[in-house]
Amino acid sequence: MEGVTQLVRVLVKFTYDLIERSRRGMIRASVDLARHAKADADVRRRLLDYLQDGMGAEVMDDLLGQERMDLEPWFEMLAKVGSPIEAGELRGLCIRRLESYPDHPCLLIARGVSEVLCSDCDEHSALEQFTLALQLGVDRYGFSDAEVCEVADRLFDFAEDLDDSDREDSGFVPLVTLAMYDFGRVAPKRSRTAVTSKVYDRTRDASDPATARVIDTWRMRDLVDSLAETVERVVDDVADGRDAIRASGGRDGRDGRG
Repeated sequence: MEGVTQLVRVLVKFTYDLIERSRRGMIRASVDLARHAKADADVRRRLLDYLQDGMGAEVMDDLLGQERMDLEPWFEMLAKVGSPIEAGELRGLCIRRLESYPDHPCLLIARGVSEVLCSDCDEHSALEQFTLALQLGVDRYGFSDAEVCEVADRLFDFAEDLDDSDREDSGFVPLVTLAMYDFGRVAPKRSRTAVTSKVYDRTRDASDPATARVIDTWRMRDLVDSLAETVERVVDDVADGRDAIRASGGRDGRDGRG
């Protein structure tokens, strides 16, 4: 009986966790609609994008049904987006699928990329999707450092191709850099070290001011973190030395006599 109770408890917790994150996503999408739809036509277009199965629906469903997550087919699908209209359809499709798969890293990445490709892009929303994809990839799917770096590489490759294309400069590279920065602030130390090294390598020759500002901020944070760790070690060493003196019966370097 105890085993049945534990099983039911786990099932209920999982179900409500899924429902909660799904509903949060729906509320977020509603807020985005209210924030960015300036006219009736904008509201209608976004609702149609959400309700209809646009480009990539069958491909996405097949990918979501796979046991193993492979970034390659996801980015192949994203590379086929040829216009802001198709990007809007893909964004609506991602929002719908996130109701059922709220923690799927590849789906969150697709949601962020489709947002960037839309004419009414909300950079904050795209940034949130990329950062969340990395966090959930590590926390829930056990992404290794190599897999985290692969996500970073794929996003940088896609961003650089987009910024080098005939489209108007998307500012995608600094957005990806900032997403990696945000992830690095909350990531486990091993993942933070790996992604920091990867980002420094990929942005070594970056010339745009926005990316440079993010990297400068990143380096400053690393310096502050390093100083904080050094100070903490010094404080610990001083405390250990004081405890050792007290344990030996001395006080202020003396043996405690008169």
